[in-house]
Amino acid sequence: MTENLKQYKPDLLITGEFSNSFTKDIDDGVYDSGADYNVVNNIIKYTVNTNPNYRINGVEFASKLNEIYNKYSANRFNMTQLFIGSLDTDRIFSGMINTNRVYDRNNQSNQYLNIRPDLYDGTAINKLKRVVSMQMMLPATPIIYYGDEKGMWGSDSPRNRKPMLWEDYDPYDNETDDISKYKKVLRNLPDSVEINEVQKFISYPVTSNKEIENHYRSLLKIRKEHKNLFKNGKLRILEVYGDEKTKGRVDTEIAAYLADETRRAKLYQGRDYTPPKPNTDFISYEISLGNESIIVLVNNSADSYPLNLNVPKMFGFYKNQLNPKENYAISERKIQVDVKPYEVKVLYSNAKNMFDSFRKNKK
Repeated sequence: MTENLKQYKPDLLITGEFSNSFTKDIDDGVYDSGADYNVVNNIIKYTVNTNPNYRINGVEFASKLNEIYNKYSANRFNMTQLFIGSLDTDRIFSGMINTNRVYDRNNQSNQYLNIRPDLYDGTAINKLKRVVSMQMMLPATPIIYYGDEKGMWGSDSPRNRKPMLWEDYDPYDNETDDISKYKKVLRNLPDSVEINEVQKFISYPVTSNKEIENHYRSLLKIRKEHKNLFKNGKLRILEVYGDEKTKGRVDTEIAAYLADETRRAKLYQGRDYTPPKPNTDFISYEISLGNESIIVLVNNSADSYPLNLNVPKMFGFYKNQLNPKENYAISERKIQVDVKPYEVKVLYSNAKNMFDSFRKNKK
């Protein structure tokens, strides 16, 4: 079929879904490319799940990402479609509060939380932005399921196929869910959630989320501005906190930082202060092509902490594409960064030499 179709339209793109012989199918010419759900499955296991039965650590995630990447030739991976949601899965936003399960499993159960996620968990938006950033900041082809960019939510079909949220049709009717799922958190729900203990349901407002939409726009802008890098760039893992060598270095640096905070509090404020040790968990990887380099730094922790991040370049600056005010000077192949809870930094450099780097940074 593929051969016959391409006789009539040589530039036709034939895509398929992942199967055990997916790469063989591609090599044999059955498909040009297709959808690989293994990437999002491992992202969820690393970033969202906390139960050891469903979670993988940073080293395992890096290993699995490398394994998937190396399964393809570089240009085939760049064409691979990365889904984090579709008409056959629950909404990815809802996945942030329905944790500790296999991706796209147990999403129709009576215990599935269908409430708007940000009403249930104040960190749900940042958790989602972290997952979306990892999907979009890989040298592959991200696929956005309609409404994910609006922060739509819900379990598997039919809730994942609700009509698109259009601002022209505001205000929408409230949605409801069974109160029994939320008994332990009823007092913590915001005032916008109506609790009806007589009829045993909760009711909550339906709105699109501008913060999520703007984050998608920012990521798409990065892909557009560095189109050739994402199309032809090579992927490699740089650092993972779980690696023994990296962990030892970072723990020593953070211990020194905490000791300095204690010293400064005593010296300048005259008080005894012992700052808590942060839960450190991060991964960094690079997409590179010639002089161009994008480093994606993912903080997989609810804590903030400083990092001396190892980078491949010897000189110049990296600029955070998600916050252009952040510039990081390279010193001895390191940059000093402060990461926020669940933050992803997208750091870009295209310096050819030291003088070129300073000129570009000055502009």
